[in-house]
Amino acid sequence: SSERWSNIEEIAEYIFNEAIVKKYGEEHKHPEAKSWGELKNGDQITTEISLYKELGEGGFSKVFQAVHSLMPGALFAAKIFKEGVSPQSTIDEFTALKGVNHPNIVKFVYNGQTFAGLFFTLMEYINGKDIREYCFGDKY
Repeated sequence: SSERWSNIEEIAEYIFNEAIVKKYGEEHKHPEAKSWGELKNGDQITTEISLYKELGEGGFSKVFQAVHSLMPGALFAAKIFKEGVSPQSTIDEFTALKGVNHPNIVKFVYNGQTFAGLFFTLMEYINGKDIREYCFGDKY
């Protein structure tokens, strides 16, 4: 059945979320909590991180240029995963790439959760052309 969970992390996340709502109710959600589909430029996703500009979207994540209030002037790329994406997959991606040090691969800074409980990875931001422009030229 398509309604079955695929792993234990999804079951644990469901139980946790249901327990929070049951104990505290919907009104206790953080006022800045936004679902994945509601995220937009200017949203604050944690006490320190605000989204500045959407850079792209895929099937499982959106990437925004982001600012960190404790690091003035520094820009980051925040990859925010859609609801239902396994927390373990975000951890695995971060773990696999956090130690990579190569001039052609962005550096991974850390993982976290938004006010709404969405998982995200914060990476260095590199200003440049969209890779699709190199692949498709002016047609893009």
